[in-house]
Amino acid sequence: MKKLLSLFLLFTLAACSTETEFKSISQQQLLENHKAGAPQLILDVRSAEEFAEGHVPNAINISHEEVPAKLLQIKTMSNNQQIPIIVYCRSGHRAGLALNTLHENGFTNIIHLEGDMNGWQQDKLPVEK
Repeated sequence: MKKLLSLFLLFTLAACSTETEFKSISQQQLLENHKAGAPQLILDVRSAEEFAEGHVPNAINISHEEVPAKLLQIKTMSNNQQIPIIVYCRSGHRAGLALNTLHENGFTNIIHLEGDMNGWQQDKLPVEK
């Protein structure tokens, strides 16, 4: 039993250590990029209902569950990945799932928004409805 538990822990640690870490962008840098006219695709992966309640300005909504089916659309909107895709959700979990899906499908210019929507609202940054 002890040997089995040790093997389980070893495989669990190995799986965790190979988890992809994604670049991140601060809220302020995102706003500065927008003000400077820098091209960027802001992808809100929350539900349509959450998006309608308020979202980061200029974001588009594709729920994390729809990302696999909309990879071609995302690729097109990102000008064949020439512009960065900034991904966020409410607290980070769904953004992580979406980032993994994009990464597994060959996307390389993907960035996580620090703080996600919770942080955005906490800092009282502009919200579109």
